[in-house]
Amino acid sequence: MDLKGAGKRSSAHIGWSVLFYPKKFQKVTPYLMAGHCFDYNQVIPLSTAFVDRTDEVVDRWSSAIQAGIGSHFFLTDRFNISLAVQYMLHLGDHLEYELKPVGEGHYLEMDPDGDHGAGFEGHVLMTLSVNYRIGDLW
Repeated sequence: MDLKGAGKRSSAHIGWSVLFYPKKFQKVTPYLMAGHCFDYNQVIPLSTAFVDRTDEVVDRWSSAIQAGIGSHFFLTDRFNISLAVQYMLHLGDHLEYELKPVGEGHYLEMDPDGDHGAGFEGHVLMTLSVNYRIGDLW
């Protein structure tokens, strides 16, 4: 993600979720879900030919748990649309940077050595998916 031309933020996530179906109906199947995720985040400030800022890169690994609800809406026996809402809670170090306006541009102020300890950070995830069942595994 571009930080207004002053730098770049990158994120990678890998995780899993378990779905529990309390009751199935003919056209709608609600579910509860819970899971876990590992994240890697990195913020790279813009370097120029005159200023090398590669030593100011900040990054972190964090772990997260999530839980939520969702539902499959069956249009046919093999085709459905799913809508889910989850809350994800991350536990990890905070990335220390601030985007400041300078003239007509922006400057990314970094704190690469800041030791602020681990903390919680959360957000809501909303997923809309279109699914087609190719085969019956069980």
